[in-house]
Amino acid sequence: MKEIIIPPEELWPYYTENKRGLTSVPEIVAFNEEQEVEIAIASSGNVNDISLYIYVLINGEIIDEVEADNADECADIACHLYDYYLSDSDCMDETDQISEREEELDTAVSDFLSVVAEEKELTVKSDVFDDFKEFALEYLYRKHNIRIRRPMWLEDENGKEFFEEYPYEHMIFEGDGIPFS
Repeated sequence: MKEIIIPPEELWPYYTENKRGLTSVPEIVAFNEEQEVEIAIASSGNVNDISLYIYVLINGEIIDEVEADNADECADIACHLYDYYLSDSDCMDETDQISEREEELDTAVSDFLSVVAEEKELTVKSDVFDDFKEFALEYLYRKHNIRIRRPMWLEDENGKEFFEEYPYEHMIFEGDGIPFS
């Protein structure tokens, strides 16, 4: 089972906040039990050294070691290591995640509409398609509390954008939006 304790984009902030507590002994930040792979971080032990060290351990033995000197470099390196060694794509670029998931949703909605309406014209480019897709996903979340993975960029109350995989929990809806309740 794979578990990410600290996501790649949070490693550098974690490191800078906990630098004094981190030592040269690696701290596990992600792992895959089935493959016996661990990703760990450590500092050099010298508080004047700004470098974060990222290690890959297999069966407790260090097989890869990379040094990062800033937040962007750290996130990029960690993303690559997580993807490569943990055999998953959690670190896909946010735009890629959005595009890939929208394609999956479009295919599912298109297949559904083709079968139900027995019309091939209800394609991804039609107004019916867009309306149904938006309504169906919101309805499933609001009426039945089904978590919908639909990565997108949202805006917080301060106007700052943030990436969210399950956005409906953070969205403010107008009206009850559930005509069949």
